[in-house]
Amino acid sequence: MEEKLDMLMKMMQAMGADIQKRFDGMEERLTSIEERIQRVEEKTDASYLMVQEAGKGVAQLQVDVNELREEVEYLHTKAVEHDKKLFKIEKRIH
Repeated sequence: MEEKLDMLMKMMQAMGADIQKRFDGMEERLTSIEERIQRVEEKTDASYLMVQEAGKGVAQLQVDVNELREEVEYLHTKAVEHDKKLFKIEKRIH
């Protein structure tokens, strides 16, 4: 009877050691996964900030494009006025 109890105790100890080993392995994996998740979150946050900055840049470029368009329209109008005046002068000369 004592031998059976000893054998049973050894089996329980072996199972306990195996369970502890598996638990430790799972803890290591969990820690590794948590670290990877943290890195992904950091990269995501950085990407979000970069997208926001790019959006601001695009908005500013749109403002610049509109201003340049207005300047081109103004210059075109002035050029047309100049051409009309020049044409009138040439007409008088000839």
